[in-house]
Amino acid sequence: MTKHLKSAKGSDTNKVKIGGVTELYGDPSVKIEKPYTIVLGPGFSVEISRTTEGDYWVHVATHQDTPETKQACISTGRIDARGDYLDEVNDKLKDAIQSFEVNHMAILVKPLGGELE
Repeated sequence: MTKHLKSAKGSDTNKVKIGGVTELYGDPSVKIEKPYTIVLGPGFSVEISRTTEGDYWVHVATHQDTPETKQACISTGRIDARGDYLDEVNDKLKDAIQSFEVNHMAILVKPLGGELE
């Protein structure tokens, strides 16, 4: 599946190693890092955007409004917590995604220090 993914190009976009690992540090003094990392797939994109605080918004979006590209849909989602699959929450999440035809999901990731906050 990853053979269809490609890195988006732009002056504010990090290069992505397809089939490899692209490491983000959240601190430009550790490693020069552009604010966006984008992977384009057939009908969808995954964007990681660094905030000024060093947190990351992770976006998954489908491109329903561009007739020249392949279409995709978000069909389900899931949340795991402390290694457990949250059945009740995931059932509601799946229902919401399918009922509202969700085309974008985002989560904010806050890197922690050496210890859990």
